This record gives sequence, structure tokens and C-alpha cells, in this order.
Amino acid sequence: MTSTSPVQPSILIIDDVPENIKILLRILKDDYELHYATSGRQALSLLAKVKKPDLILLDVMMPEMDGYELCATLKQDPETGAIPVIFITAKLDAESETQALSSGAVDFIHKPINGEVVRARVRLHLKLDQHAKELHIVNTELTEWIAILKNRVLKQTALIREKIEASHQQHDRRQNSSDAIVFVLADLLEQRDQRLSKHSRTVASLAVSMAKALDLPWAQVEEIRHAGLLHDIGLIGSSDRLLMDNVELLSGADAANYRAHPIRGQKTIDSFEELKGIGCHIRHHHEAFDGSGFPDGLSGKEITVGGKIIHLASFMENSFVQFPGKDAKYKVSRKVAAGMGVLFDPTLSAAANLALKELLIDPPVTHQSPSEQEIPFSDLRVGMVLTRDLYSINGVLIVERGTRLTTESMENIRRHQLSIPLRTVTYIQKMNSLPHP
Repeated sequence: MTSTSPVQPSILIIDDVPENIKILLRILKDDYELHYATSGRQALSLLAKVKKPDLILLDVMMPEMDGYELCATLKQDPETGAIPVIFITAKLDAESETQALSSGAVDFIHKPINGEVVRARVRLHLKLDQHAKELHIVNTELTEWIAILKNRVLKQTALIREKIEASHQQHDRRQNSSDAIVFVLADLLEQRDQRLSKHSRTVASLAVSMAKALDLPWAQVEEIRHAGLLHDIGLIGSSDRLLMDNVELLSGADAANYRAHPIRGQKTIDSFEELKGIGCHIRHHHEAFDGSGFPDGLSGKEITVGGKIIHLASFMENSFVQFPGKDAKYKVSRKVAAGMGVLFDPTLSAAANLALKELLIDPPVTHQSPSEQEIPFSDLRVGMVLTRDLYSINGVLIVERGTRLTTESMENIRRHQLSIPLRTVTYIQKMNSLPHP
């Protein structure tokens, strides 16, 4: 089997002093594909013939065409305008640095050249440029996805509207239209992931119950109902990994992608004139009362009432599904009470308890198997086998049932220790029934 080595980023060095070029070549040769030119004219000629570099290191003081003029020329050309340029300069005054940045450079490195500084600056700006390109791709894909989704929804909405008009129903036309769009989007959500759809329907029911208990106007209750049904619409175009993985364990690009789904949701909803009022609730449904939420870090009164209600309703539903047994509602109510004033607005407490009692049906009692035993969470040890799933306080699965605990899985549990309720009990296979490894 032949292995393909990763493609090295390419850098163009432009300097009229050969010794300076040699120094930079020696510093960067191991990590990058390098090209060089000894004048601005030669650089422009080279750029017209070869593949465009990922970054340019440019000397300021050169005859005929200096670095400022060359950089400005590059930035005016659509073919080279996006290439990051770092100036190599002996000038230390503020005026020269301002002129460098004004001409379009992203940074400057002072002479005499320091190898560590050069490597660090080059690495940083290549990474920033890559992130910018990835963000551009994501935004382009999101725009295209919203356009396709909107076109599909509008077609189905038109069919539903025709049926409404054909049946001579005398309802407000805008309300009928918004209901039709929500119906189609909710149907698409169900096609994408049934668990996500079921979660959204339960959240909508809980949110409406709380909104009514707060005696909100009918129009606001309807907004919250629609927002509850579609609060996770920003996940519809995400990978299965974001839908199936424990979100608390996501990292890097996956975590950033997940934390951006309320923004994508709002953009999707705001593209429909009939749904303009609900986009802000969708954007706010992961904001926390104390400001620790996302995507905007809002707190208290900065968060819409609909956003606060949906956040709490989503938390209640996620928590409820983790608990077997007749005490499920009690356990959820305790978790909700613990979050009041931190994650949730305390003024929602009574409404939340009322919704919990009215709408959530206790799951059937799971009787303890003769081959399992109940132990405190703190007594878990390597080698034990879980007979039931272990969840965090937010309802996130940490370890699946049937798992034989290893050093790695115990480390994973320890990482989540603060998010596991203090009185949690766990169920393991009785030690005398464990098979020999």
C-alpha cells in the first residue's frame, strides 16, 4: 500500500537581497513548499504562471516597485487579493507599520530575522486563512441549503394553502400560511431524525403549557408553540455525528458547529416572512439565565421569554427520558429547581412544575434484575459492568449499559463528575455473576 503525504502549504518569498531569501528558505524549508522572487515585477510574472501560494513574505524596501506598491497591486487583483501578505521590514516606526497594514498586509516581521518568530507568524496566519476559507464554505453551503429548503417548503405550503382555500375555511390567511410552513418544516425534521422530532413535539407541548400558565397573549403562545416545534431546525443539515454523539463530549469544529445551530435555525426561519416573530426564540433557546449559555452569552432580561421557556422545556424533556421508574417527575423537578436562577429564570418555576405534572407521563418502573445490584455512583470501579445507562445532570449519555468499565471509561466518568447528580445510584452486574475476563 502506498501512502500519500499531506500537501505542504506553499509560500512565496519576495526580497531583492539574496541573503535574506536564503535565511528564510533555511528557516521554512522543512515545513513548506517554497518559491522566491527578487523583485516586484518578477513576482507578478511568477504569480501569473504558477499555482497561487498560500502566503507571501514580502520585503518593504525594494527598487522600482517597493513592497507597499506590490501589496496594493496584489490586493486589487481578484486572483491574488485573498492571499495573506506578511511584510519583512527593518522599519520600526508606527507610520511604516500603519502604511503596511493599510496596503493590505496581515502582519509584519521585523529585521533582523528571528527563526522562531517567522515560523510562529507564518503558522498563525496560515491557520487563520484556512479557518476563513472553511467559514466561507460553510456560509456558502448554508445559504444554498436555506434556499433549497425554502423552495421545497414554499412548494408544499402552496399545495396546503390551495386545499385550505378550496375548503372555504374562513381563518386568518397569515395564520394558515404560518401553520402550513411550520407543518412542512416539522415534517422535514421528522424525516431527518425521529428522535429529534419527538423531542421537539414534547418541547412544544411543555412550552405552550408554561406560556398559558404565565397568562401570555394568545399570539405569543402561538409563536412559542411554533418556535418549540422548530427550535432544533438548525440541526437538520448537520452530520449524524452531531445528532447522535454526546454533545458534552464534542470538541473543536464539531462543538463550534453544534453551538452555532441556534444561529442557523434563526437564519432559516427568518427567510420566511410569515415566521419572522419566532426566529429570536430559536436563537435564544440555549441561552442561560446567568449568561453562561450560547450562542450570544445573553443573560436575564436580554433573553426572550420564548427563548427562556423553550430552553427550560428542552432541559425537562432531555432529563425526563433518562429516568426509569415512578419517581421520574420528582427527579426532573429537583433538577429543574437546582437550575433556577442559574440556567433558568426563577419566575418560570411554578409554570414548569405545572407543565411537568400535566404533560409528562411517568415511564414504567424498571424492576431490578436478580443479576444486578445497586451501588452509589462513587463506588464504581474498573472491571464492573453497567446494567443501565449512566447520564449527566443534563440528560447526556456518558456510559452505555453493558460496558465493562476500563481505566479509560472511568476517566471519562471522572471528567463528568460535576455534572452527575450527587445522589446518583448506578446498577452493575452482581460481582458473583460477572464472567471471567
